Amino acid sequence: METKSNGKITVAFGTAQQHQLEIEEYVRSKFKDNRVFSVLKIEDGSFVVSVENPPETDRSTQQMWLSKESLVGIAGAIMLYFNVKGENIYELIRNSADGEEVPYTFSDNIINQMNKPDELDSDEK
Repeated sequence: METKSNGKITVAFGTAQQHQLEIEEYVRSKFKDNRVFSVLKIEDGSFVVSVENPPETDRSTQQMWLSKESLVGIAGAIMLYFNVKGENIYELIRNSADGEEVPYTFSDNIINQMNKPDELDSDEK
């Protein structure tokens, strides 16, 4: 069975360690003002998280190349920050959405196709 490619990403860009790796899995979500957030799992087991800002913001795309432990640590720290402030992270996410829900896409291999809920659409390539 042929495995569908989810693309490649360049890591350590601009350094002597710069190289390309296959993207194994991904989830992309779009929030207000057309900001796109991505979490990519790459072939070496690490992750790349990115924020793609629309051109009119004059802010460049931001990326972090992280181990799984660091990714979980950042997610935990963000949740703790809002918890300490007494803010509901799920409500903040809803308020950042463009409408009632956050539109998102994901790679076909991220969940078992037989268990994929009908309301979710994976990227077709």
